[in-house]
Amino acid sequence: MMMKKNLAIALACCAIACVIGLAGCTQPASSSDSSVDSSAESSSASSQEVSAAQKKLQEGLDYWFGINGAEFDMAKARDAFLEAANGGEADGWYWLGVLRMHDIDAERWVQVMSYFEKAAEEGSTLGLCGQALLHDTGFGVQKDTEKAVELYQQAADAGDQYANVNLAYKYARGKGVEPDPEKAMQMLEQAAQSDDFLVANSALMELGSIYRDGIGVFSDADKAIEYFQKASDNGFAQASHRLANMYMTGDGIDADNAKAKEYYEKEAAGGWYYNLALYYADSEPADYKAAAELCQKDAEGGKDRAMAMCLLAYMTAMGEGVEQDTDAAVDWAHMALDAIGPYDDTSDDMTVNPTLYAHYILQSLGAE
Repeated sequence: MMMKKNLAIALACCAIACVIGLAGCTQPASSSDSSVDSSAESSSASSQEVSAAQKKLQEGLDYWFGINGAEFDMAKARDAFLEAANGGEADGWYWLGVLRMHDIDAERWVQVMSYFEKAAEEGSTLGLCGQALLHDTGFGVQKDTEKAVELYQQAADAGDQYANVNLAYKYARGKGVEPDPEKAMQMLEQAAQSDDFLVANSALMELGSIYRDGIGVFSDADKAIEYFQKASDNGFAQASHRLANMYMTGDGIDADNAKAKEYYEKEAAGGWYYNLALYYADSEPADYKAAAELCQKDAEGGKDRAMAMCLLAYMTAMGEGVEQDTDAAVDWAHMALDAIGPYDDTSDDMTVNPTLYAHYILQSLGAE
Protein backbone atom coordinates (compact mmCIF):
# COMPACT_ATOMS: atom_id res chain seq x y z
CA MET A 1 0.00 0.00 0.00
CA MET A 2 1.09 3.55 -0.69
CA MET A 3 1.30 4.52 2.98
CA LYS A 4 4.25 2.25 3.64
CA LYS A 5 6.17 3.68 0.70
CA ASN A 6 5.29 7.22 1.72
CA LEU A 7 6.42 6.53 5.28
CA ALA A 8 9.80 5.29 4.15
CA ILE A 9 10.35 8.32 1.92
CA ALA A 10 9.19 10.75 4.57
CA LEU A 11 11.39 9.19 7.23
CA ALA A 12 14.44 9.33 5.00
CA CYS A 13 13.87 13.05 4.42
CA CYS A 14 13.39 13.63 8.12
CA ALA A 15 16.64 11.84 8.90
CA ILE A 16 18.56 14.36 6.78
CA ALA A 17 16.94 17.29 8.55
CA CYS A 18 17.11 16.23 12.21
CA VAL A 19 19.02 12.91 12.57
CA ILE A 20 16.13 11.48 13.25
CA GLY A 21 6.23 -6.43 14.98
CA LEU A 22 -8.15 -35.78 23.21
CA ALA A 23 -10.30 -37.59 24.68
CA GLY A 24 -10.01 -41.15 25.87
CA CYS A 25 -12.71 -43.88 25.81
CA THR A 26 -13.66 -45.93 28.85
CA GLN A 27 -15.19 -49.35 28.96
CA PRO A 28 -18.43 -49.50 30.99
CA ALA A 29 -18.18 -51.59 34.17
CA SER A 30 -19.51 -55.12 33.69
CA SER A 31 -19.12 -56.41 37.24
CA SER A 32 -20.46 -55.50 40.66
CA ASP A 33 -17.05 -56.16 42.23
CA SER A 34 -16.07 -53.17 44.35
CA SER A 35 -12.64 -52.89 42.72
CA VAL A 36 -14.27 -52.78 39.29
CA ASP A 37 -16.77 -50.19 40.51
CA SER A 38 -13.89 -48.12 41.84
CA SER A 39 -12.10 -48.42 38.50
CA ALA A 40 -15.25 -47.39 36.66
CA GLU A 41 -15.64 -44.35 38.90
CA SER A 42 -12.01 -43.44 38.25
CA SER A 43 -12.50 -43.83 34.51
CA SER A 44 -15.65 -41.75 34.63
CA ALA A 45 -13.81 -38.98 36.49
CA SER A 46 -11.00 -39.16 33.95
CA SER A 47 -13.49 -38.86 31.10
CA GLN A 48 -15.07 -35.81 32.74
CA GLU A 49 -11.64 -34.23 33.17
CA VAL A 50 -10.82 -34.71 29.50
CA SER A 51 -14.22 -33.30 28.55
CA ALA A 52 -13.47 -30.23 30.65
CA ALA A 53 -10.10 -29.94 28.92
CA GLN A 54 -11.77 -30.06 25.53
CA LYS A 55 -14.13 -27.29 26.59
CA LYS A 56 -11.15 -25.21 27.69
CA LEU A 57 -9.47 -25.85 24.34
CA GLN A 58 -12.54 -24.58 22.50
CA GLU A 59 -12.71 -21.59 24.84
CA GLY A 60 -9.12 -20.78 23.98
CA LEU A 61 -9.84 -21.05 20.26
CA ASP A 62 -12.85 -18.75 20.63
CA TYR A 63 -10.70 -16.10 22.29
CA TRP A 64 -7.82 -16.60 19.86
CA PHE A 65 -9.91 -16.29 16.71
CA GLY A 66 -12.55 -13.96 18.15
CA ILE A 67 -15.41 -16.29 17.22
CA ASN A 68 -18.56 -17.83 18.75
CA GLY A 69 -19.43 -14.61 20.54
CA ALA A 70 -16.01 -14.15 22.15
CA GLU A 71 -13.85 -11.09 21.58
CA PHE A 72 -10.21 -11.67 20.67
CA ASP A 73 -8.12 -11.79 23.85
CA MET A 74 -4.62 -13.23 23.75
CA ALA A 75 -4.25 -13.42 27.55
CA LYS A 76 -7.55 -15.29 28.03
CA ALA A 77 -6.71 -17.63 25.15
CA ARG A 78 -3.35 -18.43 26.75
CA ASP A 79 -4.95 -19.20 30.13
CA ALA A 80 -7.55 -21.47 28.51
CA PHE A 81 -4.99 -23.35 26.42
CA LEU A 82 -2.81 -23.90 29.49
CA GLU A 83 -5.76 -25.36 31.41
CA ALA A 84 -6.60 -27.57 28.43
CA ALA A 85 -3.03 -28.81 28.14
CA ASN A 86 -2.69 -29.52 31.85
CA GLY A 87 -6.06 -31.26 31.71
CA GLY A 88 -4.85 -33.78 29.14
CA GLU A 89 -5.73 -32.07 25.84
CA ALA A 90 -2.54 -32.39 23.79
CA ASP A 91 -3.60 -29.77 21.23
CA GLY A 92 -3.42 -27.25 24.07
CA TRP A 93 0.39 -27.48 23.98
CA TYR A 94 0.36 -26.75 20.26
CA TRP A 95 -1.73 -23.62 20.70
CA LEU A 96 0.47 -22.47 23.58
CA GLY A 97 3.36 -22.71 21.12
CA VAL A 98 1.45 -20.68 18.55
CA LEU A 99 0.74 -17.94 21.09
CA ARG A 100 4.36 -17.97 22.25
CA MET A 101 5.40 -17.32 18.64
CA HIS A 102 3.54 -13.98 18.81
CA ASP A 103 5.48 -12.72 21.84
CA ILE A 104 8.09 -9.95 21.74
CA ASP A 105 11.11 -12.07 22.55
CA ALA A 106 13.89 -13.00 20.14
CA GLU A 107 14.87 -15.99 22.33
CA ARG A 108 11.43 -17.63 22.43
CA TRP A 109 11.94 -20.24 19.72
CA VAL A 110 13.41 -22.98 21.89
CA GLN A 111 10.33 -22.88 24.10
CA VAL A 112 8.04 -22.74 21.07
CA MET A 113 9.63 -25.91 19.72
CA SER A 114 9.35 -27.58 23.14
CA TYR A 115 5.62 -26.88 23.18
CA PHE A 116 5.21 -28.40 19.72
CA GLU A 117 7.30 -31.43 20.66
CA LYS A 118 5.30 -31.98 23.85
CA ALA A 119 2.06 -31.75 21.87
CA ALA A 120 3.33 -34.39 19.43
CA GLU A 121 4.57 -36.63 22.24
CA GLU A 122 1.11 -36.56 23.78
CA GLY A 123 -0.56 -37.51 20.51
CA SER A 124 -1.34 -34.17 18.82
CA THR A 125 -0.65 -34.22 15.09
CA LEU A 126 -0.83 -30.43 15.21
CA GLY A 127 2.41 -30.64 17.17
CA LEU A 128 4.03 -32.10 14.07
CA CYS A 129 2.60 -29.27 11.99
CA GLY A 130 4.10 -26.74 14.38
CA GLN A 131 7.52 -28.36 14.14
CA ALA A 132 7.18 -28.39 10.35
CA LEU A 133 6.47 -24.65 10.34
CA LEU A 134 9.65 -23.89 12.26
CA HIS A 135 11.75 -26.10 9.99
CA ASP A 136 10.08 -24.52 6.96
CA THR A 137 10.87 -20.96 8.07
CA GLY A 138 14.09 -21.46 10.03
CA PHE A 139 12.95 -20.02 13.36
CA GLY A 140 14.80 -21.70 16.24
CA VAL A 141 16.13 -24.45 13.96
CA GLN A 142 18.07 -24.77 10.74
CA LYS A 143 15.78 -24.04 7.79
CA ASP A 144 14.99 -27.41 6.19
CA THR A 145 12.13 -27.54 3.68
CA GLU A 146 12.48 -31.29 3.14
CA LYS A 147 12.19 -31.92 6.89
CA ALA A 148 9.11 -29.69 6.97
CA VAL A 149 7.46 -31.66 4.18
CA GLU A 150 8.35 -34.91 5.96
CA LEU A 151 6.70 -33.72 9.17
CA TYR A 152 3.61 -32.43 7.40
CA GLN A 153 3.31 -35.77 5.60
CA GLN A 154 3.69 -37.66 8.86
CA ALA A 155 0.85 -35.62 10.35
CA ALA A 156 -1.27 -36.04 7.22
CA ASP A 157 -0.72 -39.81 7.25
CA ALA A 158 -2.07 -39.78 10.81
CA GLY A 159 -5.24 -38.07 9.57
CA ASP A 160 -4.45 -34.40 10.20
CA GLN A 161 -6.30 -32.24 7.66
CA TYR A 162 -4.45 -29.06 8.59
CA ALA A 163 -1.26 -30.80 7.48
CA ASN A 164 -2.99 -31.55 4.18
CA VAL A 165 -3.73 -27.84 3.71
CA ASN A 166 -0.05 -27.04 4.20
CA LEU A 167 1.00 -29.83 1.85
CA ALA A 168 -1.50 -28.58 -0.72
CA TYR A 169 0.16 -25.17 -0.60
CA LYS A 170 3.47 -26.82 -1.42
CA TYR A 171 2.04 -29.00 -4.20
CA ALA A 172 0.36 -25.97 -5.77
CA ARG A 173 3.63 -24.06 -5.91
CA GLY A 174 6.22 -26.83 -6.09
CA LYS A 175 7.90 -25.87 -2.81
CA GLY A 176 9.88 -28.84 -1.52
CA VAL A 177 7.84 -31.22 -3.69
CA GLU A 178 7.15 -31.75 -7.36
CA PRO A 179 4.41 -29.29 -8.38
CA ASP A 180 0.99 -30.91 -8.69
CA PRO A 181 -1.74 -28.22 -8.80
CA GLU A 182 -4.48 -30.79 -9.49
CA LYS A 183 -3.58 -32.77 -6.38
CA ALA A 184 -3.43 -29.54 -4.40
CA MET A 185 -6.95 -28.56 -5.48
CA GLN A 186 -8.34 -31.96 -4.53
CA MET A 187 -6.74 -31.79 -1.09
CA LEU A 188 -8.01 -28.26 -0.49
CA GLU A 189 -11.56 -28.93 -1.66
CA GLN A 190 -11.75 -31.87 0.74
CA ALA A 191 -10.28 -29.85 3.63
CA ALA A 192 -12.71 -27.00 2.96
CA GLN A 193 -15.56 -29.36 3.97
CA SER A 194 -14.06 -29.91 7.43
CA ASP A 195 -15.92 -28.97 10.61
CA ASP A 196 -12.63 -27.69 12.03
CA PHE A 197 -12.50 -23.88 11.94
CA LEU A 198 -8.79 -23.60 11.18
CA VAL A 199 -8.75 -26.40 8.60
CA ALA A 200 -11.81 -25.32 6.61
CA ASN A 201 -10.98 -21.64 6.49
CA SER A 202 -7.29 -22.14 5.78
CA ALA A 203 -8.35 -24.30 2.83
CA LEU A 204 -10.80 -21.67 1.60
CA MET A 205 -8.07 -19.05 1.85
CA GLU A 206 -5.66 -21.12 -0.19
CA LEU A 207 -8.29 -21.91 -2.81
CA GLY A 208 -8.94 -18.19 -3.12
CA SER A 209 -5.24 -17.48 -3.48
CA ILE A 210 -4.88 -20.12 -6.20
CA TYR A 211 -7.65 -18.55 -8.27
CA ARG A 212 -6.46 -15.02 -7.57
CA ASP A 213 -2.90 -15.80 -8.68
CA GLY A 214 -3.78 -18.31 -11.41
CA ILE A 215 -1.73 -21.16 -9.94
CA GLY A 216 -2.44 -24.19 -12.12
CA VAL A 217 -5.78 -22.67 -13.14
CA PHE A 218 -6.90 -19.65 -15.11
CA SER A 219 -6.85 -16.56 -12.94
CA ASP A 220 -10.40 -15.87 -11.77
CA ALA A 221 -10.99 -12.92 -9.46
CA ASP A 222 -14.66 -13.80 -8.97
CA LYS A 223 -13.81 -17.30 -7.75
CA ALA A 224 -11.09 -15.91 -5.51
CA ILE A 225 -13.50 -13.42 -3.96
CA GLU A 226 -16.08 -16.18 -3.47
CA TYR A 227 -13.64 -18.27 -1.43
CA PHE A 228 -12.28 -15.31 0.53
CA GLN A 229 -15.83 -14.17 1.28
CA LYS A 230 -16.81 -17.58 2.65
CA ALA A 231 -13.86 -17.59 5.03
CA SER A 232 -14.45 -13.97 6.01
CA ASP A 233 -18.11 -14.70 6.74
CA ASN A 234 -16.93 -17.51 9.01
CA GLY A 235 -14.88 -15.00 11.01
CA PHE A 236 -11.46 -15.86 9.55
CA ALA A 237 -9.55 -12.60 9.88
CA GLN A 238 -6.92 -13.28 7.21
CA ALA A 239 -9.64 -13.65 4.59
CA SER A 240 -11.10 -10.29 5.59
CA HIS A 241 -7.63 -8.83 5.09
CA ARG A 242 -7.42 -10.21 1.54
CA LEU A 243 -10.82 -8.73 0.68
CA ALA A 244 -9.91 -5.40 2.27
CA ASN A 245 -6.77 -5.15 0.16
CA MET A 246 -8.70 -6.01 -2.99
CA TYR A 247 -11.29 -3.31 -2.31
CA MET A 248 -8.56 -0.84 -1.40
CA THR A 249 -6.58 -1.34 -4.60
CA GLY A 250 -9.34 -2.34 -7.01
CA ASP A 251 -7.61 -5.67 -7.60
CA GLY A 252 -10.19 -7.79 -9.47
CA ILE A 253 -13.02 -5.82 -7.90
CA ASP A 254 -14.32 -2.26 -8.01
CA ALA A 255 -12.31 -0.12 -5.61
CA ASP A 256 -14.42 0.83 -2.60
CA ASN A 257 -12.79 2.68 0.29
CA ALA A 258 -15.75 2.15 2.64
CA LYS A 259 -15.80 -1.59 1.94
CA ALA A 260 -12.05 -1.77 2.51
CA LYS A 261 -12.46 -0.17 5.93
CA GLU A 262 -15.30 -2.59 6.77
CA TYR A 263 -13.11 -5.59 6.07
CA TYR A 264 -10.08 -4.13 7.85
CA GLU A 265 -12.34 -3.74 10.88
CA LYS A 266 -13.37 -7.41 10.57
CA GLU A 267 -9.70 -8.32 10.44
CA ALA A 268 -9.01 -6.26 13.56
CA ALA A 269 -11.79 -8.13 15.38
CA GLY A 270 -9.65 -11.24 14.97
CA GLY A 271 -6.61 -9.63 16.62
CA TRP A 272 -4.84 -8.21 13.54
CA TYR A 273 -4.91 -4.44 14.25
CA TYR A 274 -2.04 -3.18 12.10
CA ASN A 275 -3.78 -3.01 8.73
CA LEU A 276 -6.66 -0.97 10.12
CA ALA A 277 -4.06 1.31 11.70
CA LEU A 278 -2.36 1.66 8.33
CA TYR A 279 -5.72 2.47 6.76
CA TYR A 280 -6.17 5.39 9.16
CA ALA A 281 -2.59 6.57 8.63
CA ASP A 282 -3.07 6.46 4.87
CA SER A 283 -6.44 8.22 4.84
CA GLU A 284 -7.03 11.74 3.59
CA PRO A 285 -6.82 13.41 6.00
CA ALA A 286 -4.68 10.99 7.98
CA ASP A 287 -5.82 10.03 11.46
CA TYR A 288 -2.50 9.27 13.12
CA LYS A 289 -4.00 9.27 16.61
CA ALA A 290 -6.35 6.40 15.72
CA ALA A 291 -3.48 4.62 13.94
CA ALA A 292 -1.21 4.97 16.98
CA GLU A 293 -3.88 3.65 19.33
CA LEU A 294 -4.40 0.55 17.17
CA CYS A 295 -0.66 -0.06 16.85
CA GLN A 296 -0.31 0.23 20.62
CA LYS A 297 -3.11 -2.32 20.99
CA ASP A 298 -1.30 -4.66 18.60
CA ALA A 299 1.96 -4.21 20.48
CA GLU A 300 0.32 -5.03 23.80
CA GLY A 301 -1.41 -8.19 22.65
CA GLY A 302 -2.16 -8.49 18.95
CA LYS A 303 -1.10 -10.80 16.14
CA ASP A 304 0.75 -8.36 13.86
CA ARG A 305 3.14 -6.90 16.39
CA ALA A 306 6.24 -6.49 14.24
CA MET A 307 4.63 -4.32 11.55
CA ALA A 308 2.60 -2.41 14.14
CA MET A 309 5.77 -1.52 16.04
CA CYS A 310 7.47 -0.44 12.82
CA LEU A 311 4.61 1.99 12.21
CA LEU A 312 4.81 3.16 15.82
CA ALA A 313 8.54 3.71 15.37
CA TYR A 314 7.86 5.89 12.34
CA MET A 315 5.07 7.90 13.97
CA THR A 316 7.13 8.39 17.14
CA ALA A 317 10.11 9.57 15.12
CA MET A 318 7.90 12.00 13.21
CA GLY A 319 5.66 13.04 16.11
CA GLU A 320 2.56 11.91 14.21
CA GLY A 321 -0.28 10.90 16.54
CA VAL A 322 2.14 10.59 19.46
CA GLU A 323 4.79 12.79 21.07
CA GLN A 324 8.00 12.93 19.03
CA ASP A 325 10.71 10.92 20.75
CA THR A 326 13.72 9.62 18.84
CA ASP A 327 14.86 7.29 21.64
CA ALA A 328 11.39 5.74 21.89
CA ALA A 329 11.29 5.34 18.11
CA VAL A 330 14.57 3.40 18.26
CA ASP A 331 13.12 1.20 21.02
CA TRP A 332 10.02 0.45 18.95
CA ALA A 333 12.15 -0.54 15.96
CA HIS A 334 14.27 -2.88 18.09
CA MET A 335 11.14 -4.45 19.62
CA ALA A 336 9.77 -4.95 16.12
CA LEU A 337 12.85 -7.01 15.28
CA ASP A 338 12.34 -9.08 18.44
CA ALA A 339 8.68 -9.68 17.53
CA ILE A 340 9.25 -11.06 14.02
CA GLY A 341 7.94 -14.58 13.48
CA PRO A 342 7.11 -17.19 10.80
CA TYR A 343 3.96 -15.42 9.62
CA ASP A 344 5.74 -12.15 8.81
CA ASP A 345 6.58 -11.33 5.21
CA THR A 346 10.16 -12.12 4.17
CA SER A 347 10.10 -10.67 0.66
CA ASP A 348 12.59 -8.09 -0.59
CA ASP A 349 9.90 -5.39 -0.38
CA MET A 350 10.56 -3.20 2.66
CA THR A 351 6.97 -1.95 2.62
CA VAL A 352 5.67 -5.36 3.77
CA ASN A 353 8.76 -6.91 5.39
CA PRO A 354 9.17 -5.82 9.03
CA THR A 355 12.81 -6.88 9.14
CA LEU A 356 13.78 -4.53 6.32
CA TYR A 357 11.38 -1.83 7.53
CA ALA A 358 12.76 -1.80 11.11
CA HIS A 359 16.38 -1.75 9.94
CA TYR A 360 15.62 1.11 7.56
CA ILE A 361 14.09 3.13 10.39
CA LEU A 362 17.11 2.48 12.60
CA GLN A 363 19.47 3.53 9.81
CA SER A 364 17.43 6.67 9.20
CA LEU A 365 17.61 7.51 12.92
CA GLY A 366 21.37 6.96 12.93
CA ALA A 367 20.89 4.11 15.40
CA GLU A 368 22.40 1.30 13.33
